[in-house]
Amino acid sequence: MRTLSLTTLVVVVSIAAQSTRAHEEQQTEEQVRREQLRISVQAICPISGEELGSMGDPIKVAAGATKEEIYLCCEACTTGKINPKLWAKIHRNIAAAQSNCPVTKKALPRKPKSTVVEGQVIYVGRSASIKEVEANPEKALSQVDDYYIAYLKQNQEKEKQDRPASQHSQHDHATTTNDDHGDSVKGPHGGTVQTVGSHTIETVIVPKGIMFMLLDEEGKVLATPKASGALTLRVDDNSKEYPYELKPLKNSAIGVGVDLSKIIGRTIHMDVTLDGIAAQPVSFHAMGTVTDDTLADAVLISLQRTCPVSGKKLGSMGSPPKIMVDGKPLFVCCAGCSEKVKNSPQQYLAKYYEQKGEQVRPGVFKATLADAQAIAAQKVCPVMDEPLGGMGAPLKVDVKGQAVYICCAGCAKKLHAEPDVYLAKLKKLGVKPPSIE
Repeated sequence: MRTLSLTTLVVVVSIAAQSTRAHEEQQTEEQVRREQLRISVQAICPISGEELGSMGDPIKVAAGATKEEIYLCCEACTTGKINPKLWAKIHRNIAAAQSNCPVTKKALPRKPKSTVVEGQVIYVGRSASIKEVEANPEKALSQVDDYYIAYLKQNQEKEKQDRPASQHSQHDHATTTNDDHGDSVKGPHGGTVQTVGSHTIETVIVPKGIMFMLLDEEGKVLATPKASGALTLRVDDNSKEYPYELKPLKNSAIGVGVDLSKIIGRTIHMDVTLDGIAAQPVSFHAMGTVTDDTLADAVLISLQRTCPVSGKKLGSMGSPPKIMVDGKPLFVCCAGCSEKVKNSPQQYLAKYYEQKGEQVRPGVFKATLADAQAIAAQKVCPVMDEPLGGMGAPLKVDVKGQAVYICCAGCAKKLHAEPDVYLAKLKKLGVKPPSIE
């Protein structure tokens, strides 16, 4: 675990780090459960502000003289500085989740006292309680775990209650509209999910067109062979409208093929009406940004892994600078290495884009930058329906001579057990896996 020095709430990372996943096998079930609770309660990275888990497994580090353990969203943040506002917000989250003193069982005061035991900050109602916590830390930690569980369950129940309420308000209307995009949810196919009446619809925008997918409770696409519809599109704040007819697609979506490559990065507004999915037409508003099929930098960095010049792990010296070579991204550990790559770009490009991944077990390989295009095309893990790259660098699996990418090692067994099921699933999504070389 890394040790952080703390000065006026500015944390600078040094020494060596561990990810929570790397040590799960060496931990007891209780320790793993406790770490997951703490990650859920902390919620955000104190350096980037990103949601923990959104960039792979959080990294545990120790801060300041008290050695308080906190979690960072990614390796790049281990060389960053903590944002004082985020630091304060995290501790407000922790205090709110704990809510009660583990000694007196009474509600915490507005300005509670605190101590750190076994790396975890614990809030108490009065200074005298600190001695009791330190004398019997496991008892206090167990009590705090119970408070955390109750807090997280309460939040989950609130979300469930809020969701049906918004559905019910539109339930009896033949035509419904949903204009709330503040809490947009990422869908299993990389789009945005919204609830329209009793329907869950995922909007997927790609440079070649727009698709709308009707999802069941498990996030699977419902077949709508008789569906049709109409779409009116506007770009950014432009008042000009572009009408399109929507038709059923081979992947069970409803959509239209249209060239959006010239408006990459711009926001489009869509007024949509779908026929044939309910007794009455279903109308709603959707919006999104046109993105290309390239992978996020965080995923590309996880595939490249090391600096082509120094050989150091990317992120070990801060956020890796990005260099474009013949339209392909390449990352270096620091600005000093950038010039060397620019002077001999093809030498370094070939090193990573022609690299074959190491076999980690029979039929399972580490993915590299050479796989980036195929990963971007596949988008999601066929086993877990998770976006590729969301749980670290994807893995490549040889499935009947075809390269199928998965989100984590745990999915390889299921993929090998039922290869035809998952190949058919990819085909339904319009994905054709490339041949294994």
